[in-house]
Order: sequence, then structure tokens, then C-alpha cells
Amino acid sequence: MAMYEKVCVHPLVVFAIAESHQRRNEDQKRVIGTLTGNVVDDVVIVKDCFVVPHNETHDEVAVDMEFGRNMVEMRRRVNASECVVGWFSSTSHITEHSALIQDYYARETPTGVQPIHLTLDTSLENDRPNMEAHVSLPMGTPGKVTGAMFCQIPCTVTCMNAERVGLHHLQQPRQSTDVQHIESACSKMQDRLTSIIRYVEDVLEGKEKGDETTGRFLLDLINSLPRMDAHTMHTMLNGTTQDLLMMMYLATLVETPLTLMERIRTANL
Repeated sequence: MAMYEKVCVHPLVVFAIAESHQRRNEDQKRVIGTLTGNVVDDVVIVKDCFVVPHNETHDEVAVDMEFGRNMVEMRRRVNASECVVGWFSSTSHITEHSALIQDYYARETPTGVQPIHLTLDTSLENDRPNMEAHVSLPMGTPGKVTGAMFCQIPCTVTCMNAERVGLHHLQQPRQSTDVQHIESACSKMQDRLTSIIRYVEDVLEGKEKGDETTGRFLLDLINSLPRMDAHTMHTMLNGTTQDLLMMMYLATLVETPLTLMERIRTANL
């Protein structure tokens, strides 16, 4: 079977693997689990994952296959469009037991889907969680397979719009307030509007050739906006900002007595 072109992993999968490794038992060197997603045009899209209990020693490995099948069945009831596409390990090393686990997942994936093996370096040896994807290819002479070999394939992290917003929020300093986030978003929007206005003016003055696709997109964008004058827009924004500040103030008032009550309860214990 030919190898895939590449593997695209959603950020949720990376976070889930890292968290499961952090919460593992003290006697476990790594955690393993199932990857779910889709295969589209020789590209594996990994959308979700879950941990599968296993026991691993130097001589043998035991995987709770029944647990894995039950989890897959429950997830299929929620999202029938996704299927098993492989498995993950929270270490960067491929061990002698990896081939056995790979054989198990080869029986669990649908017909025509070659399971991938995703490794995530949670030790941060290179100051980053290095991630790699592999597929298993048979070795031997024609008609007689004597073993298997893991071959690496390109692997990238892909984001949907909602995930991109969440990642951007996580990258912001923790001391930033909601008002500062709003100010930053408004500043970026202003910069983009300035770029759009400059582009339209250059097209009208003949300095730049207009693009029909861009023009249709701008027209749809303008038509989607509510029709109101500057005074009404200003009043609406001020009202929304005041509502936000009031909610933040009320949340602070509620949090203060709760904190005091918790400290009093702790002191009485």
C-alpha cells in the first residue's frame, strides 16, 4: 500500500496527548491511544484522540482492546463521519512493542485505511514538543514478509478558524485583561480596514489592477454589515463596552465573598 502524502493534526490532539502524559501513572513511561479522523486524497486528518489503557514491560505489552473498541463505538454514535486512523504515543521513540500495537490497529481501521503511528516528544528535549508521523511497511522477499519497517511521513498542525482564535488567546500574556484583548482586536481590525481602503483607492486611481474575486468578497462583506450611521454605531459600541465592564465588576463582587467563605471554611477545618 502506498504511503500517505502527509498527516494534518488538529491542535486539540496535541493538547490531549500532552495532558494525558502529564496525568499518567507514576510507573508508566508513556501513554498510548487511538487517533480518529478522516483520510481525504491521501491526506490523513487527525481530529481527535483518546487514551487506551495498557501495561508495558521490557518483555511484553498488553493493550485493553475491549476498552478501545467500546470508545470507538460510542464516538461513532456521536460522529459517524470519523473513523480510526491510527494510534499515538507520548514519546518520540519507536520501541520493539510498537510493531505489535501497529498490527492491532491495522485490524481496527476501516478497509483501505493504513494506520499511522503518531509520536509526540513530551520531554521537550529540543524546547518544543516535536511530533512525527509514521506508517508501517512490510519487509521481505515477494510472497514472504519477514518483518515491518516504520517510515516517516510529513506531519503538520492544521487549525480551523475557531481553533486559531483559541490558540491566539493562549499565546497572549496572562496579565492581559478583557479590555486589553478588545483593544488589541480593534487595533488589528483598524489596520486591516486601512489596508482594504488603500487597496480600493489604488484600484480606482489605476495604480493597481483590480481583482474580480476580491471585489465580490468586499461587496459581500459590505452587504453583510448593518446599515447605520456613525452616531448609532458609536452609541452601540459604547453600550456594549459598558455592559462588559459591568459584568466584570459584578463577577469581581461575587468572587470576593466566595474567596472569604472558602478561607473561613479552611480555617475552621
